[in-house]
Amino acid sequence: MKEKIFYGILAGVFISMAAVAYLVSANAVVGSVLFAFGLLTIVNYNFQLFTGVVGYISTQEKAKDYLTYSLFVLGVWFWNLAGSLIVGLLVSNTRTYKVIYPKLEALMQTKCNDSFSSLLILGIFCGILMFIAVNTYKRTEAPPVAKVVLLFACVVVFILSGYEHCVANMGYIALYQKFNCETLRVLLVTSLGNIIGCNLIPLCLRLAKR
Repeated sequence: MKEKIFYGILAGVFISMAAVAYLVSANAVVGSVLFAFGLLTIVNYNFQLFTGVVGYISTQEKAKDYLTYSLFVLGVWFWNLAGSLIVGLLVSNTRTYKVIYPKLEALMQTKCNDSFSSLLILGIFCGILMFIAVNTYKRTEAPPVAKVVLLFACVVVFILSGYEHCVANMGYIALYQKFNCETLRVLLVTSLGNIIGCNLIPLCLRLAKR
C-alpha cells in the first residue's frame, strides 16, 4: 500500500510538472506535446494516475471487488492531489511562477466561469482519450511505436480541444493557490466527467460481447 501511495503522489507531481511546461510554452501545439511528458513518464514507471485506473472500475465482476477497487481509485485521487500540491507550493517560490501566472490566471478564470454541463462534457471527452491512451499502452499486442504515438496524440487532442483533465486541474489549482468553492466545483465536476468518460469504452465493449 505504501508503494501505491508513493506512486500516486508521484503521478500528481509529474502531471503538475507537465502543466507547468504547458503554461511556459508560448505555442499551444508545443505545449500540448510537452504535456505528454507527464503521462508518458507515468505509464513507463507504473505510477498511479486517477484517469489511468478509474476506467477499470466497470471491469470488476464481484460486488466486493467493485467496492475494494473503488476505494483504491478514491485513494489515488487524493494521492494525485497531494503530489499536485507539492509542485504548486514549490513552483510558487520560483521565478518561473511570475512567467506562468498571467496565463494560469486566464485559464483558471475560464474554468471557474464555465457551466456545470460544459465542464462535465469536456471531462467526459478527456476521460475517453485517457482510457484509450493508457489501455493501449498496457496492451502487450500493440506495437511499441503505436503505443507512444497514440499516447501523444490523445494528450495533444485533449489539450488543444480544451477537454478537462481532473489531475491537470489539480495542478493548475495548486499553482493558482486559490482554494474556494469555484475551484472545488471545477475539480469535482471534471473528476465526475473523467469517471464517466474513462468507463464508457469498457462498458461498450462489455455490452457488445453480450
